[in-house]
Amino acid sequence: MGRVLMAVGILLGCLLLLPSGGSGARTRTSGTLQLRGKFTDTFVDCPSGQSADKECFTVAGKSVVPGLGKATIAWNWIADVSGGYSCQHFDFTTIVVKVAGKGEIDASLTDPKTHCWGLPPAVYGPFEGTITGGSGSYAGASGHVQIAENMTDELGGAGDIIETWVGTLSVPGLDFSLTPPTLYGVHNRTMRARKAKRVRVRYTVTARDTAGRAVPVTCAPRSDSFFKRGATKVACSATDADGNTATATFVVTIRR
Repeated sequence: MGRVLMAVGILLGCLLLLPSGGSGARTRTSGTLQLRGKFTDTFVDCPSGQSADKECFTVAGKSVVPGLGKATIAWNWIADVSGGYSCQHFDFTTIVVKVAGKGEIDASLTDPKTHCWGLPPAVYGPFEGTITGGSGSYAGASGHVQIAENMTDELGGAGDIIETWVGTLSVPGLDFSLTPPTLYGVHNRTMRARKAKRVRVRYTVTARDTAGRAVPVTCAPRSDSFFKRGATKVACSATDADGNTATATFVVTIRR
């Protein structure tokens, strides 16, 4: 149970900025991105580094970050258990955020006080964090974050956490695109079933980003599915390389 209570270090949040969908005016932020989002993480015991007074956990997570793109995180947190498992103080290694095809962002967390934790599911924080640098597109990155975590489960020193990050990311000379892609072919459809109870429906929905590049689209139910009589809503989404997502719906109606 002590290890359950130590998971509180897992805090990097997902830098999600929440632009929700659809096309619209092009939005760019020069140099500074307002951060708000979630990472889905797992944690396990570190391969080494355990001692009588310290316990180490390895954290790994992933997300799609609006304004950045697909991102993963990796870091360790170390719990001081010299005073027992119910209340601890934490130290953290540098949190490395890798953004696919663009570079890395480094962040650090501080835990200036001792905390006492309950069993999951539970929400902890927020904790204070600082963006300390980066590489590639994010060279010279800086910023400040507040990070909270929702530990959803833990068993035997391993478990799952949803992390929330709120703050700012600044990179000199870098513009962050916040414009979602544009969806095409999203319109209602009506078909005749005649004597059939279900009808196979094919449709085409496409998307393009602000540079005119094609973006993959996911719809549910997908094209070429069987639709029963009546009205069925189809939900489509597309996420571009900068992590901006567009969503839209249309209705397929099957009549006699």
